Amino acid sequence: MTIAFLGEYELKIGRRYYILRPSLRVLLSIESRAGITLPQIIGKLDNPEDGSRLIHVIIQCGVLNPIRRLPLLFSWERLRRDALTFLLQGMGYSLRVAGAAFPLLTEDEKTQIKPLDWHVLYKTATVLLGKSEQEFWAMTVPGILLQCEAYASVNGVELTRQGTPATKSDLRALMGRYPDQPVSRLF
Repeated sequence: MTIAFLGEYELKIGRRYYILRPSLRVLLSIESRAGITLPQIIGKLDNPEDGSRLIHVIIQCGVLNPIRRLPLLFSWERLRRDALTFLLQGMGYSLRVAGAAFPLLTEDEKTQIKPLDWHVLYKTATVLLGKSEQEFWAMTVPGILLQCEAYASVNGVELTRQGTPATKSDLRALMGRYPDQPVSRLF
């Protein structure tokens, strides 16, 4: 699998090449067709019985040029690695993390993978970035993250450590940029 464009992957199966794109629409359809969350899918890719069905779902949902059925001759390990990399990068994990997923993810590492928070992604794209619903479903998680970083840098917002509250200096800087305005008397 090679990266063709931000979020798009080129996958070789047999003699043919396919382009997969992990748009939010594709990731949600993978979850819906599999009936489980993306981290649960990642956890089941190690099992050949569940994994082959899930890989088929991932490829059928993610491929831009449709495949009727997988060819008989393909490398199970390579397809499993490619499916895992596709899902991890589609969920916004870096190439380093997705590439380090092999030979196997440990059970502890699998528990660290969090499901996508669809509500937060939708609010971020539509409210903060001003995207339409159609644009949202065509976006990828790395695309949203990249646009949020650009928004933060243009607006002078420093991205905080993941999940940590703002420090006093962060709040002072915010108050300096946006001082309180005196309220005029209503009556």
